Amino acid sequence: MSTIHFRIDDQTKRLAMQAADRQKISLTEIMRLRAEELAAEERQYQNNEHDLWLEQQITQAFNRYSSEECEFISNDEMNQYMDKLKARQHGANCDSRAVMGKTGSIGPRKYLSLPVSGSRAASSKRNR
Repeated sequence: MSTIHFRIDDQTKRLAMQAADRQKISLTEIMRLRAEELAAEERQYQNNEHDLWLEQQITQAFNRYSSEECEFISNDEMNQYMDKLKARQHGANCDSRAVMGKTGSIGPRKYLSLPVSGSRAASSKRNR
């Protein structure tokens, strides 16, 4: 937990303490509650900001699709494409080769990585 310190003039402090006493709650508790309210408002603002951004991204994507600036591909096609990219990246990072299927493409989770002997990647994979 954190502590917040701030300065106010004596008259403001005295009046705030009187108001708190009238409500039968400490000034510290009132300030804590107000800080929590502000934090909740900020969370809501940030969530809404992200929702608005996401909505804009989705609208832009549909607009590009409608204006034929892009092409729709199935989830399976996208997974295959991503697996190819991952295999290429894995090969670049680990100095390994990916085993291809009959079509010359790598299907979802159907590739085998063969690390070069003596590499750190090979020894770290054996230790997993």
